[in-house]
Amino acid sequence: MSSLRVHHLTGVVAGRTLFSDVTLHLTPGWTGLVGPNGAGKSTFLSMLAGTASPEQGHVERIPAEASVVLVPQRTELTTEVESFANADDSLAGRWRSRLSLHGLERWSTLSFGEQKRWQLGAALWREPDILLLDEPTNHLDAQAIDLVVSTLSRLDSVNVLVAHDRAVLDRLTTKTLRLQHGRIERWEGNFSAARSQWLAKESATRDEYESLGREATRLQRSLSDGRREHSAATKQRSTGARMKSKHDSDARGLLANYRTERAQGHLSSTVRRLEGRVNEVQQAKERVDVVFDEAVTLELPGERCGQPVVARLEPGARSTPDGRLLFTLEAPFEVARDARLAITGPNGSGKTTLLKLISAGATVPPERVLFMPQDLSADDGLHDLERLQELPREARGRVLQWVHALGVDPDGLLASRAPSAGETRLLHLALGLSASPWLVLLDEPTNHLSFDLIERLEQALQSLPCALVMVSHDARLVETLARSTWRLGKRHPNTAHGRAG
Repeated sequence: MSSLRVHHLTGVVAGRTLFSDVTLHLTPGWTGLVGPNGAGKSTFLSMLAGTASPEQGHVERIPAEASVVLVPQRTELTTEVESFANADDSLAGRWRSRLSLHGLERWSTLSFGEQKRWQLGAALWREPDILLLDEPTNHLDAQAIDLVVSTLSRLDSVNVLVAHDRAVLDRLTTKTLRLQHGRIERWEGNFSAARSQWLAKESATRDEYESLGREATRLQRSLSDGRREHSAATKQRSTGARMKSKHDSDARGLLANYRTERAQGHLSSTVRRLEGRVNEVQQAKERVDVVFDEAVTLELPGERCGQPVVARLEPGARSTPDGRLLFTLEAPFEVARDARLAITGPNGSGKTTLLKLISAGATVPPERVLFMPQDLSADDGLHDLERLQELPREARGRVLQWVHALGVDPDGLLASRAPSAGETRLLHLALGLSASPWLVLLDEPTNHLSFDLIERLEQALQSLPCALVMVSHDARLVETLARSTWRLGKRHPNTAHGRAG
């Protein structure tokens, strides 16, 4: 039986420590890995796979010859995918059938969801002892997710899953690793069970921290009072000695002096005891491991266009680049300046194509249109970082403020030579918003984003003043943001007309 041992692993990227001194043992079954964007989840998977080197520590495969396959976030046509597509063995055929795979020859026209299924099929065909999946359900519709999850649930290998889909994590995983603030903690149970445990622990820790804080304040007040009393007694004794009458008897003077010294000694003892107790409580408070996450509010920039329509599609049939009919417009279709339109449908139904058609049909200047594609490459991320650095100081500060409010650490982003996929998406969005767009087009905006960032993005988009058109499989996002929905179907293309508002 294979397993994976991690020994005192420390990951550093571009001089930034992402996690340190991680020691754990991964056994057969599904383990979820969760954490904020940019925390180092993909880096950790790469180190488990042996494709990235740790700063310290090492990863041990048991047995040493155990095979490992890493499926990265981004999809691309690799030699492994091509070999899988061309293989004529029964195992390859079984996986192609089980995942409903066809059409590799038109890879460039496949939807990202279809490409992702090919990527997963190629990994499963290799039958690895250790399987590492980085956001495998990105781009997949609900039907494809059900298909993939039911397939993955049958595996008896050592499996680690990075995902932002809580339902998928709950269906597959029985153990959870949480990467946050440079540490990886192991929790029993799926995501929901683990989350309830760490929230309870954080609540108890916060209560302890606040209780120690109140105790420290009370003791500090008592210490201040004791010091004042001690100072006053010392001053009174000194004054009394100077003003001693020559008629006082030695006996009376000795008695008064004894009483004063005794009172002083008692006060000194009290002060020392309070000082010791204050130090103990302060040290205990410092040992309590609590992190207060900063809450940042965000108002997205943008403007409502002066003209009532920001995009228009003329009547007629629309097809994908490979000639498949998407839909037929019987009348002009217009996007209003305050539209909230969601485009939904299964993988391969043409949602991205429709979004591009709306972009091409924009009736406003191109610089007033923000288009965020479904996937951004590593080069796209580096290009956006260069764009950010070239902005004037004030404009750069505004973009970084939006990035921070969306949940990305600005210092970490600026220091990074390779932003994570989630960081890349949010930076691209923030840069696009800096032009105050009149029309925002988002293709699967929640791809690669962690749970907390999805919630922040959802809240932020509610305040967007301009037209918004989005493609999304996220039912909650669609329900929250959309006022109208256009659903595409593979077999029966929709007929649509009128205006999206």
